[in-house]
Amino acid sequence: MVLRGVRGATAFCVSSPGTVYVLEAGHDRLVRLSASGEKPVETGGFGWGVDGFDRPSDIAALNDFEIFVSDLGNDRIVRLDRTLGLTSVFETRSENVTFRFPLSVAVTEFGKLLIVDGEYGRIIELGKDDRVSTIFGGTGTGHGFLRKPVKVRSDGNARVLVRDESGIVAFDTYGKHLRTLGSGLTGGFIAFDVLGDGLVLLDTGRVRALSATGEFRWEAKLPGVAVGEPGVPVDIRSDGTWTYVLYPDRVVRLHAPPPEERKR
Repeated sequence: MVLRGVRGATAFCVSSPGTVYVLEAGHDRLVRLSASGEKPVETGGFGWGVDGFDRPSDIAALNDFEIFVSDLGNDRIVRLDRTLGLTSVFETRSENVTFRFPLSVAVTEFGKLLIVDGEYGRIIELGKDDRVSTIFGGTGTGHGFLRKPVKVRSDGNARVLVRDESGIVAFDTYGKHLRTLGSGLTGGFIAFDVLGDGLVLLDTGRVRALSATGEFRWEAKLPGVAVGEPGVPVDIRSDGTWTYVLYPDRVVRLHAPPPEERKR
């Protein structure tokens, strides 16, 4: 399945009902796509007010009732509803805030928000009351310390995975370091997501699945690209049944794992 209706897409997420939310950072826009063929809905445009974005960097949603956008240029987290209407804004420049310049966001099953702190190089977890409940990584040296985190993902209630200079760093939900998968296990990749008890990696022409400890599980080639279409994907998401791959102008949905792997 291929969904179209975006331009210059850079990041996306898929809610549990299967709605796809796509960020177009170059246009400072958020677009909602539906597999049922509904007309795309959009919001945003460059600006500092409640309806604008400035270089939005990531998006997260467990369901269609709360969508979170890390609005990097405006140094804030924006919460939206299914109609893409604004419900609240978390300004990181206010007093007593412990992070700045949110690079990435993820949501746990308990509704807690995970944020990559672009200024201090760590992961901040906010509870429903918008107060910090856990800090992952911190600063320093040794196992579990983050150097330059850029992306955070969560499996909902057991693990938090962070893309860092050292590789993909895994924590439990209490902030304890579990392991780090370095480049020797992950190789080069464009983007990643949690898949079951492991993870899935996006390369230029393929998707690879690894176990939590880095063992290879399966691989699937991405479909061919038509003449005139952008050929390099930019992001990946998986819900356990489907894998969604984002290109600048479309979203492609694939089986995850592939049918031949599910028969084994």
